[in-house]
Amino acid sequence: MFLAGFPTQRVTEMAALTVPMQTIPILAVGIALGLLMAAAWYDLALRIIPDQFCVFLALLGVAFRLHSGLIDLAFSVITALLLFFLLFVVFARGIIGGGDVKLAAAIALWLSPPDCYVFLMTTALAGGVLALVHLVLRRILARAAPARLVPAGFVPAGFTSAGLMPATCKAQPRLARPRGVGRRLIRIELKRIAAGHPLPYGLALAAGGGFTLLRALGG
Repeated sequence: MFLAGFPTQRVTEMAALTVPMQTIPILAVGIALGLLMAAAWYDLALRIIPDQFCVFLALLGVAFRLHSGLIDLAFSVITALLLFFLLFVVFARGIIGGGDVKLAAAIALWLSPPDCYVFLMTTALAGGVLALVHLVLRRILARAAPARLVPAGFVPAGFTSAGLMPATCKAQPRLARPRGVGRRLIRIELKRIAAGHPLPYGLALAAGGGFTLLRALGG
């Protein structure tokens, strides 16, 4: 043994400082989940998935699969390339965004072909739920919109032209607009839904990718 010449206490200290090999995949998956949540947030807030997230996620996925062996890495790379070209066709038809294509391919680099199938099915399910929520909210907002529309210059009898307050009532203090990033984001998203903007499909990809990574790590 090459440690035979070291004192027993020194060997024990070195062993205590060594990171167990089984913790490396857990740390890698934890970083990947953080990147997925960040990508989902950017897509929801700005409808953009930064390329830096996709590149870092892809490189980390290659290292993660390389830890399992070159053959496993080769299968993951082939699967990711096939998925990229398939989704690129969908992107060319304007169905999904370019950031979604790159994020899906980056996630596929983490997975074996069977796990990639689970990822696609889970993402499709999450995307269906997301689309249903948007559809319901769009109909609710469409029904509520006519009630909020008032013709320009229209002032009901007994009301003043300023603020549409009753002439016999004192002016009430103006309500403060909602503050906070979350509330502003909800208000902006509702406007996007009412206007028929595309879905933030990065949320579905993050949900499907996160579920599949945790499933693969646990199984």
